[in-house]
Amino acid sequence: MNKFNFLLNNLIILFLIFIKQKLTKTINNNDEITEKLPGLNFKLNFKHYSGYLQISKNKYLHYILITSKGNLNKDPLIFWFNGGPGCSSLLGLFTELGPYLLKKDGSELIENPYSWNNNASVVFIESPVGVGYSYSTDDDITNNDNQIAEENYLAIQLFFKKYPNYLKNNIFITGESYAGIYLPMLTSNIIKGINKFKINLKGLAIGNGYLNKKIDFETGLNYAYNHGVVDENIWQKFKKECCKGCIDSCDIINLTGKCYLTAINIYNIFANIQINPYDIYLNCDNPLNNFTKNIEMFTRANFRLKNMEKMAKKFALTMNMIENKRKKRDNSFDPSIVPCISDNVLQNYLNKNEVFKSLHILTNQSIVWNACSNSVGKQYIMNQDDMTPFIKTILNAKVPVLLYYGDTDSVCNFLMGQKFTEQLGYKIKTSKQPWFFNNQIGGFKTEYEGGLTFLTVRGVGHMVPQWAPARSEYILKQFINNKNI
Repeated sequence: MNKFNFLLNNLIILFLIFIKQKLTKTINNNDEITEKLPGLNFKLNFKHYSGYLQISKNKYLHYILITSKGNLNKDPLIFWFNGGPGCSSLLGLFTELGPYLLKKDGSELIENPYSWNNNASVVFIESPVGVGYSYSTDDDITNNDNQIAEENYLAIQLFFKKYPNYLKNNIFITGESYAGIYLPMLTSNIIKGINKFKINLKGLAIGNGYLNKKIDFETGLNYAYNHGVVDENIWQKFKKECCKGCIDSCDIINLTGKCYLTAINIYNIFANIQINPYDIYLNCDNPLNNFTKNIEMFTRANFRLKNMEKMAKKFALTMNMIENKRKKRDNSFDPSIVPCISDNVLQNYLNKNEVFKSLHILTNQSIVWNACSNSVGKQYIMNQDDMTPFIKTILNAKVPVLLYYGDTDSVCNFLMGQKFTEQLGYKIKTSKQPWFFNNQIGGFKTEYEGGLTFLTVRGVGHMVPQWAPARSEYILKQFINNKNI
């Protein structure tokens, strides 16, 4: 080989190395999970990272990045948020859509064949501060909807500063439950700031999202009655005396006195009669627990009590009664228990010293992982009641929106999602029709002009990825590839 060929070959090798580094962009940080997670029973064919995003002087949000099993350079990047407010996104990772799921006895992490990282890289962010492994050095965990929208937006910007190689990928924002508030606001912020911080935002998908307080409350009553759990005499009396004989035109959320209390009792009926409110056809994990202590959890009980306070000032409800309800809720609530669903096994696992070490969790911050934080929930201020303007901002920016609902969930029922979607006012592109999976009806969908889709998942409750994993993966794959469901 002559000198010229030798130099040429070396230049080619150096060029190929340079191109490979540019394409794969090796991540230069210390967050890669290099120590095997306890109980992991299969060989990983992807990388995963765990660390913190410092959103202020004192606030640190924990995240876990699961890289795609496919093409890292081309596959989309998905951000996932659980709701609450106050519940950890690691519920999504370890019980719903992640690549490793914790067995019911906590003995092993088993492979999830329907993991969302089959088709994309996924980032799980524990938000707000005080949730899961996220923490504040000054113990300030007072949060509200507007504040969390800004902090989540900052967290995403910080993520891309840490992982700039993903800026070229298509980005999707996803989550469930109270993420129905978090995510439209977050996505709207991304759109408003797109000229300053450019990302390839391609879609928003929310599962069983809480989107509108008024619609949620009013459809919750209809959902209960039409599932046969409300006494007929109580319903007819309520309809006649409180709604002038017509439920559909009744302004239920602004009822007062006995009518309002009756409405609340109907709204809460699934949990009060020991039916799993997250899937009314599933059995309870903890049937012997006192359900009154569980149903008064922080998710939406807070806004109900605040509404009652306002009514008390205008009408005859006594503040003593309300205070007693609050004390009963606060004194009896167990932050590790979600109504009818036990997360104790996951809680025990994620508080193991070996797990802390693998995930780079600080041991000097007195962190205790809970599925849902009582402290965060009680201090959280819900200052946004309606996501209509935010969803319209997103659609007007030509970003597709998918609202999907398991139809056996009473906590964030599909009637709310359907009515909310209808009242947005977009022209129907495709009227409600079944969609199919494995030659069976998977649910029903309605498509609107402008990129808006409302979808139900048949026979499934609140956590669609957990209880219908194959259909969940299919829905996601079609959505992120801009294909028909």
